[in-house]
Amino acid sequence: MFETMRKMMLVGLGVQEKAREMLDEMVAKGTISREDGDSMLNKLMGQAEANVNTMEAKMKEIVASLLATMNLPTKREVDELRERVAALEKAANQRIGGGA
Repeated sequence: MFETMRKMMLVGLGVQEKAREMLDEMVAKGTISREDGDSMLNKLMGQAEANVNTMEAKMKEIVASLLATMNLPTKREVDELRERVAALEKAANQRIGGGA
């Protein structure tokens, strides 16, 4: 899943480069001004970034949903269990040591 996201980001970078080339051509031909070309590229990249942010949020939702259905313990739950086990070991060692 993360490999797919990485590939999509690389494609996005390629699109940015291609868009820059096309706009540079249009500027060279006099079809648009440099300022208009830069403005168009900035607008395009802003939209692309917004799309990436939306995609990232959706991916996080999907991963969270998958993890929730897997019924895996959270880090906090594991840490709490470690603390409880340590307390039980300490209590057991005190009983063994105190009863001997």
